[in-house]
Amino acid sequence: MAYSPTAFTGSIPANYHAGLGPVIFQPYAEDIAARFTPKSGVRILELACGTGIVTRCLLDRLPTAGSLVATDLNEDMVDLARQNVGVEPRLSLAQADALALPFDDAGFDVVVMQFGWMFLPDKAKAASEAARVLRAGGQFLMNVWDAPPRNPHIVFTLRDAMEHFFTTDPPRFYETPFGSSALDPIRVELEAAGFDDLCFEVVRKQGPIGDHANFATGLVFGNPLVLELQDRSGPSPEQVHQFIVDALENRLGPAPTRLPLSAIVVSALKSD
Repeated sequence: MAYSPTAFTGSIPANYHAGLGPVIFQPYAEDIAARFTPKSGVRILELACGTGIVTRCLLDRLPTAGSLVATDLNEDMVDLARQNVGVEPRLSLAQADALALPFDDAGFDVVVMQFGWMFLPDKAKAASEAARVLRAGGQFLMNVWDAPPRNPHIVFTLRDAMEHFFTTDPPRFYETPFGSSALDPIRVELEAAGFDDLCFEVVRKQGPIGDHANFATGLVFGNPLVLELQDRSGPSPEQVHQFIVDALENRLGPAPTRLPLSAIVVSALKSD
């Protein structure tokens, strides 16, 4: 059975939020949310909002007169984001496809997307849609994970786990989130969509790991990898989880510890 890398449903969102959120998403959420100008009346659209981690950071900087629409492809993610963020008069949460946004032209001043670009099946279409809903001169902000050698403790730990248990055709979900670090394709797609003033910045963080088992739960049970493990004849997700716990401790030492991370932040303006 083929598994979609965007199938964040069922129990996956809760494991994603609890296991991965504090370690790899919160540090970059704080970074990207600090990159828009909090002018009165600013209208922000968030794509791929996940469980609301960036949403919360954006709201913390949003002026009283501002507004934020946070969207995700997966309804289960949106539901958990709604629980995590709570009722907020400046916020609307909705399921939406980044390839066919249900919003009027030029309706937003800022579009933000954290670690969603890698999962888009048609990046050119998504860039075009982001440009369409932005006003002229509006700001587009996103980030992508840097190349695997700059995130070795995640990528190579997962690779080693898959190759340990599967001698042929190992699951390769992890190649999707860490497979879009090349800058030229991003530049081409954004410029073709009508963006200019592109800027790329490598941002390194240290993710706080309080417990290797909790973080490993996110790596195994907090993404569609778990669905493939459950369906294939081979190790149980629990066996893979224990392998990753041991590998993380070997790589990083006992918890609490810090996980070196590297991402690329992309900013652009919609052409006038």
